[in-house]
Parts: sequence; structure tokens; C-alpha cells
Amino acid sequence: MRPRPRRPPSGFSLAEVLVSVALLGLLLGGMAQVFQAGLGSWGRVNRSLTARRGLRWALDRLGEDLRLAGHRFPPPEPDGRPEPGGAIRLLRERPIRTQDGGALAPRDGWGATADELSFTLDEPVPVRAVLVRAVPGPEVRLRSGQGARILPGDLLVVEDDPVETARVAREAHLAPGAEARVPVDGGAGFRFPHAPGRRVQVVRPRQVVRYAVAGLRLGLGPPEPVPCLVRFTAPAPPGGGDPPWDGVLARLWGLEGRWEVVAERVSGFRAEGFPGGLFRIWVETYEPGPGGTLRRDSPRHALALVAASRNPEGS
Repeated sequence: MRPRPRRPPSGFSLAEVLVSVALLGLLLGGMAQVFQAGLGSWGRVNRSLTARRGLRWALDRLGEDLRLAGHRFPPPEPDGRPEPGGAIRLLRERPIRTQDGGALAPRDGWGATADELSFTLDEPVPVRAVLVRAVPGPEVRLRSGQGARILPGDLLVVEDDPVETARVAREAHLAPGAEARVPVDGGAGFRFPHAPGRRVQVVRPRQVVRYAVAGLRLGLGPPEPVPCLVRFTAPAPPGGGDPPWDGVLARLWGLEGRWEVVAERVSGFRAEGFPGGLFRIWVETYEPGPGGTLRRDSPRHALALVAASRNPEGS
């Protein structure tokens, strides 16, 4: 009986498996490096676009305020006199303060001083309200879609024909969807009846606005103060000019709606005034490194804005 032919062994040898695994590892390692480089590049581009988008929003907000500086609603009597407190004030190299009243020490990425801007304007209050009843009298009935707080001296502007304003006499609180009675001054109320359902805009007249860099402790950021461009508002003094900022800033920190962060991680804020009410604003931000400091290889993002104020006295 013939012996059966011996079949060659099936499968791969150990050497072949080891060579295949080594080649696969090299291939996967190269692909991982390419993917990691692409992911890092995407992250850098995304952070850069986010920073520039935030800067553009901040400059748009600042430019709109500058163009409205000195505006009065309702307009003053045409007596030919300049409006008090309407000029834009530019303060050079002011110390950067923190919320606890101290000064922000210079660190890698920013200095200890920055420019500041201060001016007066009429500030719209974010209230969406409609009339429930408005006849000549000591009160106006409103209904709002969200809760709001209306302060004494605010103006209720009804979008009707004719357009009228009424000055709020006492503080009023609007509850979402509920009817509220807002007391108005007898001599500054509506003179004509207006149909229910007309929209009402709330304007806070003669607010002094100040743009300054301040050190804030951000929610999920580092424990050290981070320099941010902050927009402060305070009622304008009766005689015009600026309020005593050094005395009111501490109170403004605790008042909701009196300050807001316009840009974070600001490493430079400079302003230049030119004749004719032209202003050049330059804002620079940085990407944070360990501990919030500026990495040496971290790019900076800087944008400039040239705005013209409607107030010809701004300089």
C-alpha cells in the first residue's frame, strides 16, 4: 500500500505573522500621526476662527455704541447748546483692576495698563412688551413675554402714530405673560389713546458707558484673574460728565445688567481719537497656555476698527 503524499502545512509561519504585524504597525502609526496632525490643525483653525468671531462681535458692539454716543431720546430742545456729557472721553494707560479691588499684575501675555473709553448714550432695555391699555393717565398697562425690571426714569416708547414716550415714575417688575401696571409721570405720560397690542420699547436715557479692561475669574478657567474687555453702564450725573467711577465700580460688580464681558483674554486694548469724531480701536487677544498664560508659540489675534461718532465733539 502506497503511503499518502504528505500535504504542505497550511497557514502562516511565525516569521510571516511577525513581519505582517510589524508592517501593519508601521502603517497604522503613520496614519495615526497624519490623523493627529489633521486634528491639531483643525483645532487651531477652529480656535482662531472662534477668537476672531468674538473679536468682530466685540468691535461691532463697541462701534455701534460710538456711533450713538451723545444721542438723546427724545431729542433736546433746539437751543443751539451742546448736549452735556455727549463727548467721548479717552483715558490713556489706566491700571487694570480686578473684582476684589486690587490691581492686575503684569504677566506673560498682558501688561498692567490699558486704554479706556467713556461716553454717554441712551440705552435700549431688552424688553419685548405690548400695550394692554394706554390712555392719558398715571399708569400704563403692559404685557411682556419675559420677566423684566423697569427703573424710574426709563422711557416707554409706543410704536404707533403718533409715536409717544412716557417716563416711568416708580420701579416696576414685569412677569412673563402677566399684565403689569407701570406708573408714569403725570406730566410726561401719553397724551393720546393707543390701541392694545402696540409694541412698546423701553429706553434708559443718559447712561454713561465705559469700556475698560478688568481682571475677572472666569467660571471654568484658571483661578487667577483673566484680563477681559468689560462694558460698564451707570446713570449719567445731572450736570453731565462721568460718574465717580472709582466709587461706583465696586457696586456695579454686584448689579445685574450693569456690566458685561465683551471679549475674554485681552492682551491689548488701545484707542486713538482724531478730529471730526473718528476713533481707531485696536483689540488683541491670545490663546491660553498652562495656567492661563500666553504660550510663546501661541498666536495672537488682533483686529482694528475705525468708527465715526454722531457727536462732533468727540475727540
